[in-house]
Parts: sequence; C-alpha cells; structure tokens
Amino acid sequence: MIKKLLVPILLLFCCSQLVVAQNKQISGTITSADTSEFLPGATVSVKGTEVGTSTDGAGKYTLSVPSTATTLVFSFIGLKTVEEKIGGRSVINVALTDDVLQLETTIVTALGLKGERDKFASSISTLKGTAVAQSGETGVLN
Repeated sequence: MIKKLLVPILLLFCCSQLVVAQNKQISGTITSADTSEFLPGATVSVKGTEVGTSTDGAGKYTLSVPSTATTLVFSFIGLKTVEEKIGGRSVINVALTDDVLQLETTIVTALGLKGERDKFASSISTLKGTAVAQSGETGVLN
C-alpha cells in the first residue's frame, strides 16, 4: 500500500519542481530619453542575480529571467540607472535620461601624486621634493 502511494507522490513532487524552475522571456528596447536614439550595448540585468544581457545594435534585448525575478536593472555609461518592476509584463521598453556629474579634472602622475590641472593648459608642472619623498619612490627615474 505504501509503495502505491509513494510513487504518485514522488511523481507529483518532481513535476512541481519543473513548474517552479521555469524561466520566462522578457524583451524590449532601450532608448535615450533626450534623443530617442537606440542604445546599443546597454546592460539589462535581473536585480540580485548574475543574470543579464546587453542590447544589440538596435537597442533591443531578450532575457530569460527566473520566475522568481521581480525587478530588472537597466544601465548605460553616462545615463541614470533605472529599475523596473517586471509584474506580468513580457515586453519592457525603457528610456534612460542623462546623468550629469561635475567632476574635477585631476592629473595622476607616475608617482601616484595628484595635482590640479593648470588653468592655462600648459604642460609644465611644479613638483616639490616633499611630494616625491611621500610617494616612497627611491628615485625619480624608477
């Protein structure tokens, strides 16, 4: 009697595991919000996992995501990263906006010292002996 019950229960358990492990396909297009141009090479990934892909030359992507996934992360260099909830959608199109940051221009020398860029764009810089001593180098020509 136990053997007759054990086989159907194991079969039901195995089938339920296959249903849970199914992935779903999500596709879409990533564009620039400012210019409406396609973004080739943009990154699409499932938040909290290593599952991801890049867009093709037309800004299109297709990604197989686990059924447990809830959020996609869209990113591109120089643009703000966007997180989109998946919900029941199979097509997710995203427009990324500019991420403008003000960065100071610094020069990193071979000795690992930082200096402010000359305001007149000259190629001559001044380096004090104490800065060389702080770098830990034994000589200038190393």
